[in-house]
This record gives sequence, C-alpha cells and structure tokens, in this order.
Amino acid sequence: VFTQTDSDGYAYLPDELLEAILRDAPEVTRSIETAYMRIQSRRDTMRQELSNQQRILKSNDLDPVGSPSVAAVDGGLAIEKSIGADTIIAAAVGVEGITREDRRKWSGVPHLHWKNVIAHGGESARNFGLGVMAALELRIAVHAPHDVIIFDGSHVTPIIGLNSMLGIDIDELVGHAATLFGTHDILRNLNQFFRRSNIVALAKYDSSRELAETWFAESTLDDKSIMTMILEAGEFTQPVEAAQTRHARQQVHDYHIRVKSDQ
Repeated sequence: VFTQTDSDGYAYLPDELLEAILRDAPEVTRSIETAYMRIQSRRDTMRQELSNQQRILKSNDLDPVGSPSVAAVDGGLAIEKSIGADTIIAAAVGVEGITREDRRKWSGVPHLHWKNVIAHGGESARNFGLGVMAALELRIAVHAPHDVIIFDGSHVTPIIGLNSMLGIDIDELVGHAATLFGTHDILRNLNQFFRRSNIVALAKYDSSRELAETWFAESTLDDKSIMTMILEAGEFTQPVEAAQTRHARQQVHDYHIRVKSDQ
C-alpha cells in the first residue's frame, strides 16, 4: 500500500527486510575474508613455486624494439524496443595510443556502424546485435596497421557473438546475416584474427581459474585475484597456451578452435 509520501513512484523496502540483510552482512564479509586469507597465508609458498618454475617475469627485463604503435578496438550495441518493432544499432571504433602526430597510422578515428528496424523477436534482437558488433570489431582489428592491436574481450568473444547471430532462425535476420558476411568478409577477418600474433585480446574482467587450478590446484578465487596477491609491481607470469584445464579444453573444442602448441 502506497502512502502519500510515496508519490515519487518508488516502493520502499520494509524495515524488517533491511534489518535482516544488514544482520547477515558480517557473515558474508567473513566468508569473503576467509577466501582471501587462505591465499594470503600461502602467498610466499605459491610465489616460490612460480619462481622455481621460472614463471615470474619482470617488465624491466623486456627489450622492446623501438616504440611500437598501439591501437585498441571496441564496440557498442543499443536496442530500442518500440511498439511493434525493435531498432538495433551496433558500432565499432578504433583508437590509437598516445603518439606523436607524425607517427599516427590513422588520419582519424576509424568507425563502422549498422542499424536496422526488425520485428519483435524476444532475445533475437540482442543475439543478432552481438553478432553484428563482433563483425564490425573484427573488420577494424584485422585491418589496423599497428604493431599491437588490443581487442576488447577474449578471443572467444567474437565466436560467441557470431554464433548468437547465426543461431537465429528468422528469415528476415537470416537475410541480414548473409549480407553482413559478404559485406564485411567475416570469415576471412575471423581467420586473420586468430592467426595474427600482434592482436591481444584483453578482457575487462576474466573469471578464469585456469592458472590457479593448473599451477596451484586452487579454485577458491579466480586467476586475476590470486595473481594480484602473488605478483609484485612490474611482474607478470610467463605466457602459456590457452586451454590449460579440462573444462577450458572442452570449451575451445565446442567452439571448434584449435589451440596452437609449439611442443
């Protein structure tokens, strides 16, 4: 029941519910603290294990040739749901790292976009939009003339997006997908994306536990959290091939990705 004070349109939670949530806060905090303290108590041992295996490298030891040019690629998706139809807008842009004017590879900001109005289709609009965004990002990334290209997401991200688009069985969207594959040369770009060693896929956040489970048999926290606690400033771990764990190997198998190994 809303009172006169609720005229702003918000429903307020009962005081009893808020009190119950606050009462549980210390217990939740303790569970989080326990997970981190478990790793903290083993930090020196875990760090020594990595050091013995020569898996800890220092950025100061790197010997870069000159100053490599760097660019980054990102995309965006917006869906406006209206009465009777959805408007989809997908875009991708590339930006250069800070560099002198005379050393820039691009004269401006490369960008691509796609927009269309489609009939209501539930989650189909978003799934299709993810595929379109992946196609646009791939095109900019593989055509970037820079020494290093940073791609937002993991190498699996465009696979997921394109798979979402191709899994839609709606005639209108199937036609759009076919046109996109031709216009943006998606198959070629995807092939180049996986073959070019200078494209670095950098996810904003990765919940992977591959290193933790492989090196330490530890699954309490993810790789990012554990390595943040173990490594010191200016350090990084020796690069290893993808799909270290059984789950990860199954995942790349399901996506029909072959992991290259020099061994």
